[in-house]
Amino acid sequence: MKTTKKQQSGRSMIEMVGVLAVMGLITAAAFVLINSALASQRLSRLDDDVSGIVQGVRLLYNSQPDFNGVATAETGKPAGNSTLVLLGFGSDPKPYQNPYGGNYILAAQNDARTFTVQITGLGKKTCTVLSARDWNGGGSNVATAKTDEVATNCTSDTSNGNSVTVRYEKSDTKTNP
Repeated sequence: MKTTKKQQSGRSMIEMVGVLAVMGLITAAAFVLINSALASQRLSRLDDDVSGIVQGVRLLYNSQPDFNGVATAETGKPAGNSTLVLLGFGSDPKPYQNPYGGNYILAAQNDARTFTVQITGLGKKTCTVLSARDWNGGGSNVATAKTDEVATNCTSDTSNGNSVTVRYEKSDTKTNP
């Protein structure tokens, strides 16, 4: 009698578990990298937004002696006279939101030689990172960030309950023609 051995083909269970473990590690690493890239993109967009807002205010008020009139429309009121709308950040009545879901709030200060850009809706970690940032982008002599006066509210543990306010001052002593 002749016996024949059957050829076994395929993979063993141990090999399949090994392949699944490697795939799991690759997926976890990709997830971490994607989250890091998205966080970096948010910060980059926020930097671009704030830079655009500050440069726009500088252009709008370059020939003015102060920043009197810089403002964000009040909640529930038409945004047509909002500086942000004039600069192309948002439309009436929808405000422009920052990448973290909060708003940008502009305000001229009492002396009108300074204005603030408040960034709301930040998580505690993002707020802390932004608090230490240098906000003097653009190098213009019309408005310079007062880094010693960056006001923060980074105490809320609730998601998006924090804010950073950057104060800009008009550093020229006269109006430009």
